Amino acid sequence: NRSEANFLFEISRSEWAQDVRDARKARNATVAEGVEAWRAPLVASGDLLPMQASLFFSQIIGPAQFVCRAWLSGRDPSDPRDHADALIACAIRALTAKGGR
Repeated sequence: NRSEANFLFEISRSEWAQDVRDARKARNATVAEGVEAWRAPLVASGDLLPMQASLFFSQIIGPAQFVCRAWLSGRDPSDPRDHADALIACAIRALTAKGGR
């Protein structure tokens, strides 16, 4: 639902939502710890490219976020879910030592 998604995106910026941002920050830290525990052995084995965690997350989240923002703003009318397979393939190429081969 575009209007509800846009509301959630915009409301996350408001000053009165600090408590929500704090809770989200704590949850994101927990998720990041779990991902790093999964990722570290794959980097050590050479299956994933070595990079800072922030860069790793940006490769996964950044392209999908860009697609979603384009949809929310009306710049792109296509449903972001229609791009899931392409976004996954791009992330695999960006993150794996063998480019997903």
